[in-house]
Amino acid sequence: MSHSLPPIPRVPVEFMNRVHDEEAEMLAQLQQQIQAVREGEQTLDSLDPLVDELLQHMIEHFEREERLMEQINFPPYPVHKSAHDEVLDATREVVASWKKQPDADLLESFFLQQLPPWLEQHISTMDFVTARFLASSGIELPD
Repeated sequence: MSHSLPPIPRVPVEFMNRVHDEEAEMLAQLQQQIQAVREGEQTLDSLDPLVDELLQHMIEHFEREERLMEQINFPPYPVHKSAHDEVLDATREVVASWKKQPDADLLESFFLQQLPPWLEQHISTMDFVTARFLASSGIELPD
């Protein structure tokens, strides 16, 4: 069963939009690959590199945002960081389960059903406010 991924909200900082788009693209690739596995065109282990890449991308994405928030003494930093930590913990758990017992349903349930609405909500609220604060802070932002 194919789910359409929600569109990624835009924020007023370009590098953040690009990072979010990269993640959305990886989720779309994962969706296509899971479909290919279900149709017998690929094996389950073909999903491994993408799952690893997605987790690594999320870790680097959140660390970069957190460093910038610390740099500008962003007041809601603890709340924003705890949202990152929560979703990363959940993602690490899913990836660990996947490594023990590869299951396309598990990946689909988390990465294609639970994570996209979380990302959409997180970006349109916490990231939007953070981006606005960053944009007006005058610090040098990544390209």
